[in-house]
Amino acid sequence: MKKSNLKADMKRSIADSIRASLDGIVEGYYIVWDTVDSYNTSFKRGCTLKTTEGRTDKIRLLWDHGGDPIGKILELREDSHGAYVKAKLSMGIESVRDKAELINDKAIDCLSFRFGEVQSSIVDGILTFSEINIAEISPVVFEANNDAKITGIRAKDFNETDYKNELNGRGYRLIDSLNGTLSDINWAEGKKTTLARNAIIEFNNLYISWLKEMADNEIEYRCDNELVNAFNKFMGDDTLDNLALNSSFSANELRTLKAGKTINKDVSSLDSNVNTEHKKLRFDKMESVFAELRNGLSPAETMRIRSLLDRQEKPEPAKLDILQKINDNLKTY
Repeated sequence: MKKSNLKADMKRSIADSIRASLDGIVEGYYIVWDTVDSYNTSFKRGCTLKTTEGRTDKIRLLWDHGGDPIGKILELREDSHGAYVKAKLSMGIESVRDKAELINDKAIDCLSFRFGEVQSSIVDGILTFSEINIAEISPVVFEANNDAKITGIRAKDFNETDYKNELNGRGYRLIDSLNGTLSDINWAEGKKTTLARNAIIEFNNLYISWLKEMADNEIEYRCDNELVNAFNKFMGDDTLDNLALNSSFSANELRTLKAGKTINKDVSSLDSNVNTEHKKLRFDKMESVFAELRNGLSPAETMRIRSLLDRQEKPEPAKLDILQKINDNLKTY
């Protein structure tokens, strides 16, 4: 991706703690490697080196990305965990002392940063930054990544954000346009059937084109959970296609795991941490099902489940006990 100038604000969430001492020293990680945030982006180790080397005094420490500086950044570095910042709050200012107290009380526990994009690429559907220009770092109120405590504010250009918003909403807009057109045709004079058929054909072509564009852009709806973290750490710099070639899993199955969702398959051959988090997620889902059973089902729901349990195909022996327990529970309602 080509170089670009500093752009507008976008939030990013990627770390695990922020601390402030009594003399106003604040420290924490504003980036943690191997995380994917709710904006479907990630940062590679080394991405901050050029912008931070010898420029500590050029990067500002703000509060929630606005207003006057609240202190001075003392140290910026990268390690195996992430990108670290150490700063000194201007404790002689009353409003800054109030902010320090909020940090010490854990009312504010997030860091955030504003940056300009220099180099990035799409890796397995994730926008991955390999070089960025950092303008400022701020303690902030809200985080963008549920898996992290410290956030960052990121920048992308307006045209790309506008395009993604338009692409996401285009399917609903096409459906609304078709409904409106068919409604107008219903009140029109002439060959209504021909007009309606032409409208549906045109809608069909545009809708299929939109679906293809969505697939080409690899827009995914991801979960933010421990399975995502475990899978990303396991993947490292590998790609889904390469992993699919060297394992018993399809690219779609791997993509589902990467999105933080379960698959109907044993994943122990992939990685022990991935397997552990996958089992936990499946167990949570089963607990949710049993909670519904304990709370009671409507007659229609009970009939539907009984029909599924009594189907002609014989379930796998390993699943038979579980299905029998569910069936026995249903008989009590």
